[in-house]
Amino acid sequence: MGLHRFFVEELAAARITLDDTEAHHAIKVLRLQVGTSIELFDGKGNVSIGTIDSMTKREIVITAQSPRFEPRDSLDRIRFAVSLPKGDRQRNTVEKLVELGVDRLTPLHTERSVAEIDHSNRDRLIRYALESCKQCRRNRTMRVEVTQNISQLRQFLKSEEAKDVDSWVLHPAEQMMTGHTAASLSIRYHDVPARKLLFIVGPEGGFTNSEVSLLLESGANQLSLGDRILRVETAVSVAATLASIWIRA
Repeated sequence: MGLHRFFVEELAAARITLDDTEAHHAIKVLRLQVGTSIELFDGKGNVSIGTIDSMTKREIVITAQSPRFEPRDSLDRIRFAVSLPKGDRQRNTVEKLVELGVDRLTPLHTERSVAEIDHSNRDRLIRYALESCKQCRRNRTMRVEVTQNISQLRQFLKSEEAKDVDSWVLHPAEQMMTGHTAASLSIRYHDVPARKLLFIVGPEGGFTNSEVSLLLESGANQLSLGDRILRVETAVSVAATLASIWIRA
């Protein structure tokens, strides 16, 4: 078993005090003692080994080694825009994206969306992402953007920033839009390894035909993951796994 991991805002100092939430977990749940070695990460890609120097009922002071930069992500090359499901499945979706190295998540509002992500909900997604980083030993957390609708996503697809991004609309095979060629899974990463990927994933009921047409007309490609209809958390897991393979090919 590896060292217990704790999040801190900064790793610049040699002596670090854990905040209330992290200290409570260390003291009350894990029952750590003075002299115990732990791992600290700042969510920006930095990680350090520390030793518990002193503790009270509510506070832990750590002596930390010099940090090293080990983000364990995909260097901002894998992005997802997702119409998220509700409840526990929403958390599960975020966890899978973090574990599989996705760098950015944009919650997506569509005609058939079942979950609305406002400011407070976004804070919850950020917390889910941070907690998942602890578990999977990732040191730079996934960036959770503000919610966008299809019109806003289209604006991005047409922007200068999107010129080095290959964008893919996940759409079931039997629903492929006529008049648009389905892109091959053999993506061009041997030739252009610096390019980025954006996967656009609809809600449980899928995108409407008009939404798919608008995205394709804005420069996205359509991509099928097979003949079966996948749930959102399954689709993002498959696509993120493929993306991880492609960018490392």
